[in-house]
Amino acid sequence: MISQKPKLTIGIPIYNGEKFVRNRLDNILSQTFQDFQIIIYDNSNDSTPLICNEYVNRDNRITYIHEKIRPGWIQGWIFLIKKSSSKYFVMASVDDLWSLNFLEENVNELETHSSCVASIGEIKITENSKQSDTSKDNFRTNLFKKLQQKFTHSFLEFFEAKGSFEEKADKILKNTWYRHHNGIIRTDEFKKSILEKDMFLWDWAIILNLIKFGDLHMTRKSSYFVYTGETMSRKGMFQMFKAQKVRKNEYFFPASTFTFWCIKNVGVKFFLKNIDYFIWLNFIHIVGILLAVYHKLVN
Repeated sequence: MISQKPKLTIGIPIYNGEKFVRNRLDNILSQTFQDFQIIIYDNSNDSTPLICNEYVNRDNRITYIHEKIRPGWIQGWIFLIKKSSSKYFVMASVDDLWSLNFLEENVNELETHSSCVASIGEIKITENSKQSDTSKDNFRTNLFKKLQQKFTHSFLEFFEAKGSFEEKADKILKNTWYRHHNGIIRTDEFKKSILEKDMFLWDWAIILNLIKFGDLHMTRKSSYFVYTGETMSRKGMFQMFKAQKVRKNEYFFPASTFTFWCIKNVGVKFFLKNIDYFIWLNFIHIVGILLAVYHKLVN
């Protein structure tokens, strides 16, 4: 009997995810929707390979690829997207989780709405249960955390973008924390939207490319649990930049490459219409750099 191509490919990029990978794979394998294949792309030097191979031996839908050289998270994403030949694709961050109906609800959303190019569940925030007691932090540390929070994008629990490209782009840029790049996406459209070169805010550019092909939906019956503990973005901007292999100019002006990309690809007219947003975007990221430098100097 010839097996049919699975409807969904789940890509999992991992770097030293031994604390999370077992729970993540159990979460995926327990989904109510089961017509999928899993491709793991791993650059770990901890016990992640042992755990992954354990699951490979248990489920033939899992393909495991290990490379010692770490190309950066963006190139890991590109590698996995190109490997997919299914109708739909979803990138599963190793430290995040889904409600057990996540795949089913969002595949159904795409199946029943031809205008939808990507769908995700409501965003729920999960904190690290082993975080230290912040009440014991000194004045400098508390000040840094408050400033960092002030100049960080807020989490949007529910976000959709529908209508014309300009309407969607305007809504996306004015509400800059969303997770549709982690939703279930039409594979062909996703492949047409990817950028081969690394840049800071690469995922934002991907979403702006993606909405040329359709709308962004959310399903209220499913949830996407975002882990905000020891993630790279929480460890500091410079560590995040190193992991993303950003360009040299982005260490000083993080949003500059993305800004010029928008001028070229979204249009000068759109840029001028939203110039206040781009000034704000560059300002908050420069402030983020200054805060990161200050934090390094005082600790």
